[in-house]
Amino acid sequence: MFELGQSREAAARFEAIASAPIVGDAPAVTPGRTARRSAWMLTQAATAYAAIADTAQLVRLGAAVERYGHNTSNGRDRRLHHYVRGLLLEARHDWAGAEAELRLAISSPNLGYTRINLELTRALVAQNRPREAILV
Repeated sequence: MFELGQSREAAARFEAIASAPIVGDAPAVTPGRTARRSAWMLTQAATAYAAIADTAQLVRLGAAVERYGHNTSNGRDRRLHHYVRGLLLEARHDWAGAEAELRLAISSPNLGYTRINLELTRALVAQNRPREAILV
């Protein structure tokens, strides 16, 4: 739905998935697994809200992703809130602030969440720094 330009509906679905109970064997459904799924789905919702510049939702989701991310054992999850905050700053045209947050979001330059690199590139180009953007 996001790729079809239906960002608000995509965001609502991602949020619904984030709050739905995980179905499976009881031993496999741990608080960490639930937090990881919630952090990831809310990050996807944030991407959709950013596409329609809904900054109020980005503020809310930045805090939620940070809260869930700190309850997982995955290093990437602990940094995802910086991505959401980078999206917020991009929406506000604070390119230097967005760059700083997006750099903090990167857990691995080539094995992490590639969309962070895309948004960081956008922020660098907006600051008239295309040579640096190529490296990202």
